[in-house]
Amino acid sequence: MTPKTTKHKRVAQLSATLPPLSDKQLAYATKHCFTHRAVKRASGYVCTHCGNVSKTAEKKCPNCGYEVTVLETRNRRIKDKAYYAVISRCKEFQLIRIFMVYADISVGEKAEYRASEVIQQWIDTKGTCTYMTKRRNIFGYYMDNWVEDSKLEIRQRNPYGTYDPNPVVYPYKSVIPTLKRNGFNGNLYGIAPNRLFCALLSNNKIESLLKMGQTDLFKAVVNTGNGLGYWQSIRVCQRHGYTIKDAYKWIDMLSTLERLGKDIKSPKYIMPTDIKTAHDHWVRKLHEKQNRERIERELVEAREKEAKFKEMKGRFFGIAVSEDGITIKVLDSVRDHILEGKELHHCVGGYALKSKSLILSAVVNGIKTETIEINLNTMEIVQCRGLQNQPTEHHDRIVDLMKRNIHLIADRQAA
Repeated sequence: MTPKTTKHKRVAQLSATLPPLSDKQLAYATKHCFTHRAVKRASGYVCTHCGNVSKTAEKKCPNCGYEVTVLETRNRRIKDKAYYAVISRCKEFQLIRIFMVYADISVGEKAEYRASEVIQQWIDTKGTCTYMTKRRNIFGYYMDNWVEDSKLEIRQRNPYGTYDPNPVVYPYKSVIPTLKRNGFNGNLYGIAPNRLFCALLSNNKIESLLKMGQTDLFKAVVNTGNGLGYWQSIRVCQRHGYTIKDAYKWIDMLSTLERLGKDIKSPKYIMPTDIKTAHDHWVRKLHEKQNRERIERELVEAREKEAKFKEMKGRFFGIAVSEDGITIKVLDSVRDHILEGKELHHCVGGYALKSKSLILSAVVNGIKTETIEINLNTMEIVQCRGLQNQPTEHHDRIVDLMKRNIHLIADRQAA
């Protein structure tokens, strides 16, 4: 894109003055961007970086000192590529230069490396990023298929994150004074540099999180964009000297507490000793509340279905058999189906209006134990399940009793 605005023209002008990647910067990339191998051959283990042959497998190449892992392959040529970034300042901009570094390896020879600058991220003091990138080949599935002989040009941010990779970063950084003022001390916290710098420069709450020492919450907010909606709760934690250790669970816990109607400004709720335990507790409470609400809705809807259910299954009402403490009886209302599912934690509630299914409840010594489904076409037991759809210790006796009395259902069917 041809630079048209004053800012874009300024970026294009400064970009033309940038020096190439230095030998020292490229040397760091060759060491840290790739997994180096010791390829097993008849003569020994060949280092893919320097081509040195060792008689035994070593963790480090004795010649170049690079860490290596053993690779058994017959391939003679190995190619690899990786993103690599150099962070520097250029006049009023924070600059992130991103290179695609290529490794061309012929086993037994010294590896060849080259770098091509594919992305420049120019960030102003307000956290707005201007991109200069090479053209990308849009064919195929690879996001990093750059057209190397194209020029770096101003382009709009790609929604798929093509221009925002998380590269290996050269450790020697130069940053603008505003970033230092906002709390950046050189630590990237595993976050892509562009994402981190834009967040720190554009949002004073994110800046405050870093300066508060709430680093885990800082990382979670920058990575996901979630959490700042609970700023008052964060301030309560800070006043009480509470450091949030498991930020993702803490944010989810506050969302759960909010849905449960709890006070998310109360230290009692938002400052647990063990965040995981507290998170799981409140999630369980929310699920219980949602289940109660669902059952209440189903019971209200059940009143509208009772007439139809009676018309479909009324002929079977009253069927019941008992033996040795086991009682099996037909569920004679939609409401009873829902309550059966609630007590045994399975989904029998939806079976009431199935035309070819009849549901019976097995009670052992006064306790609901298993639910039975009969196919009215074949007069066979389709399933017989207890708590959470599992068979119980009484399963075989219940099935035997049902099979011996299934003729009672067949007789009503034929009547």
